[in-house]
Amino acid sequence: MDDLDVRLLNALQKNSRASLKEIATQVCLSIPATSERLRKLERAGIITGYSVIVDNEKLGRPFLCFCFLTLGAHDSHRAESFLEFIRSEPDILECHRITGGHEYLVKIATRSPRELEELLVRMRDDFGVIKTDTHTILSSLKSSAAAPAIAPKG
Repeated sequence: MDDLDVRLLNALQKNSRASLKEIATQVCLSIPATSERLRKLERAGIITGYSVIVDNEKLGRPFLCFCFLTLGAHDSHRAESFLEFIRSEPDILECHRITGGHEYLVKIATRSPRELEELLVRMRDDFGVIKTDTHTILSSLKSSAAAPAIAPKG
């Protein structure tokens, strides 16, 4: 990855809906060269996908929280079932395996505190979650999936 790739990634993260022509202009490359660099970044796994950021409140899911979870027994079947549930549950926006006093950190968006409670009870009863620590989001000062691209040293 070089400085052109960094500029390309930063331009895409600012506006991934920009046309190839607009991005090529921003990074001072031809359209074919820009397209080829994008394909290389995708093949290398640096660009892993394209997504849309939505307003959960406008979609009827205004209750947003982060929840730390700890599982009980660690048999492989229950752990796999838990991960399948996490991947398929639409109210769970993110899930991260973490260090510290809990095993997972999940970001959840529901319609109400009652729906959150139902989700947590289901995780406890069906997947052996033995401990939760939930933090409600009052407001978001910054929320972004973007990470500025930095060229590797060397």
